[in-house]
Amino acid sequence: MRLFVGIDAPHHWARVNRQGQVHRDGVAENLESIPVKPRSDEVWAVVGGEDLVTAEVTIPTRHRRKLIQALPFALEDQLTEDVDAFHFSLIDWKPGHSAVAGIVSRERVRRLREKFAEAGIRLDGMVADYQLLPIHPQAVVTVADQGDGRVSLLRANGVGGTLDLESIELWWSSMEDSPGGIAVNDAALGRRLLGQRAADVYEWDIGNSFVQWLGHRSRNATTVNLLPCDESERLGEAIVPGLRPAVFLLCLAAIARIGVDAYEYVQLEREHQRLTREITEVFQQAFPEETRIVNARSQFRQKLAELSRGSNGGGEFQRLLVAVVPAMRSKDTSLEEVSFRDETLEIVCAVRNFADLDRLKTQFSRSGLEVELVGSGALDDRVTGRYRLKAGASG
Repeated sequence: MRLFVGIDAPHHWARVNRQGQVHRDGVAENLESIPVKPRSDEVWAVVGGEDLVTAEVTIPTRHRRKLIQALPFALEDQLTEDVDAFHFSLIDWKPGHSAVAGIVSRERVRRLREKFAEAGIRLDGMVADYQLLPIHPQAVVTVADQGDGRVSLLRANGVGGTLDLESIELWWSSMEDSPGGIAVNDAALGRRLLGQRAADVYEWDIGNSFVQWLGHRSRNATTVNLLPCDESERLGEAIVPGLRPAVFLLCLAAIARIGVDAYEYVQLEREHQRLTREITEVFQQAFPEETRIVNARSQFRQKLAELSRGSNGGGEFQRLLVAVVPAMRSKDTSLEEVSFRDETLEIVCAVRNFADLDRLKTQFSRSGLEVELVGSGALDDRVTGRYRLKAGASG
């Protein structure tokens, strides 16, 4: 039997037989209370998609061993830390095709082993929750809303990940080509993707947790173990007892050399994602005519460069725009026009009512700007206001 255990409390768990069928499942408040059968259970940790990422890479070799050796170097530019801080696993590959690799922090794995060991459980495998998603027979990617603001995705080739629900449109717009049929576990999520001109969207009632997903997987579905081999245990079995202290010191030196704080890595990655979302929101507010956003950072730089050409006030324009955007974050407020001349930013905003025009003016003033509402009017069921903004005396 294979026992899948979620690493976060309360711990959801499921015992799966050799035919891939869920034999029993449940929820435990702590790891110690999970009904593990030491002699027959193979225990797998199910980690969140934020802790274990996948990447697709092309390496010109037809030898599996050489491919595995080359993975860290091929993916080095995509990492935020030194390659030695990560473990790389081969998930899917056929000679002559691109490879799919799994990447996890070695420090994260170490802490995970310790957590299970403290509960008296030997860890045999590790997998990300999104890797347990089933693939619809008529689709090539499954998209599942987990109900907590997180969305898991898995393609038929093993590439997957976890993102915020608010970023689903950004994910779709970043796709260079349509992924083909898409299976979703939620009707509202399906409508959002259809609104992005996604074709062949299938609603599939598979639930919103890995325990439920396991019950819908194909009997032929494979689960790749991404848990690194415990080198210290393997060395300990083969080494002369007198040399074990030296091996222990070498292991300590290796850990000191890596020096990775997994928690800090995850926090930095989340902060990076948050900043990316904010930059995208700013770009959408400032340039609503741009409907396709692939890389908001580079597109923003390009647009700002275009606006600053022929104007000596390009830097001032950027400062004014940065000060304006925080006040525009309400879903009921939209930016209709933007112009910049003689150190003055002129914008037209659409809001719900005239009271919101005064609210916006107050918020702009709090950002240290000199604000003048030069005109207002009605547009369909909305109200528009034209503002002139300059940097304040202290700016």
